[in-house]
Amino acid sequence: MAATAAAAETLVGHLDAAAYPHLIDLILSASSLQVLLTFRGTSRALKDGVDALIKRNGLCMVVTAGDGDGNSAHMAFHFAGKTYSPDSSRTFLPQLAPLITAVDLDGNALKHDLRDLTITPLHHLKTFNVHDFEVVEKNHPFQAETCVVSLNAFLDHPKTGGTRILLNRRLVLPDTKKLVVNIVTSGEYREPSLSVDQVVVFEIPPSVVEAVIIFTQAPNPGVKAFRPQSMSRLHPSMALHELIFQHPNLKLKLVDMGYLFTRTKPGQKITDLHHAYMEKSFSRDINQMAEKPDGEGSWPYAHLEMLRLDEYLQRRGGRAWIPDGDGLASHSCR
Repeated sequence: MAATAAAAETLVGHLDAAAYPHLIDLILSASSLQVLLTFRGTSRALKDGVDALIKRNGLCMVVTAGDGDGNSAHMAFHFAGKTYSPDSSRTFLPQLAPLITAVDLDGNALKHDLRDLTITPLHHLKTFNVHDFEVVEKNHPFQAETCVVSLNAFLDHPKTGGTRILLNRRLVLPDTKKLVVNIVTSGEYREPSLSVDQVVVFEIPPSVVEAVIIFTQAPNPGVKAFRPQSMSRLHPSMALHELIFQHPNLKLKLVDMGYLFTRTKPGQKITDLHHAYMEKSFSRDINQMAEKPDGEGSWPYAHLEMLRLDEYLQRRGGRAWIPDGDGLASHSCR
């Protein structure tokens, strides 16, 4: 790789970037991230060309949780369909930090101190994408226009059932404009539930003006009996009620609400009838909660819209954050 980079640097060094813009662009487009960074240090014109190419294609930092205690999270970069290993990522970081457009993070990594992964907090991101969110044990440095989160609304394994209350911990940072959450339910439980730690996802700053909550169901083939519920967990509707009344200026879309339905049998198939029933029931509850005790008017609450997934995707014209089996697919990172 070092020899390739050296040869590429020699070739481009003999070309006038201003005189051969199309040729330079062709060479840059065919180059790996390592080679692009080599080009970036040769001239101002090439630096501008490399930066424009990286921003155009989107550069994603991928953060995963490592084994053991302490700060053992790992970092890699995803660019132009390739992932560059953690071993070289720290070497890249000084040059790449200003160019990162998205962070794709394994939820378990939030149990580690992530501030050492970056030289400075990343406050210019377009997307912060969190998979399988459970808890924020350490504050993170990733601030983005859009925060996309997936979480399991069922007791997947023992560590998701705690009742810890971690003060001053935030998942959605100030200046975030949009929140998208995929709440994954399970036919193995009568109804979905969230841990106290997971509810943090709905503690949003005033800067958030739009939120989309998409409910889905994890595949559970051959489910024959309900698993026991934990009494320490909360129904998602309770968190939604607080979100709706705490943020009256919020535009909130609720997608496929039928997955909040209380199942009558294991692995029950959720149909359009369930979606319609839950939409009507939820709207009735909100209207009743909004009524003032004296009967004079109602309390303000978020602007609500309830729709089905296919309708939501059609409106977005393919630009939506859609369930991909592992949370929500991020167009910046995947």
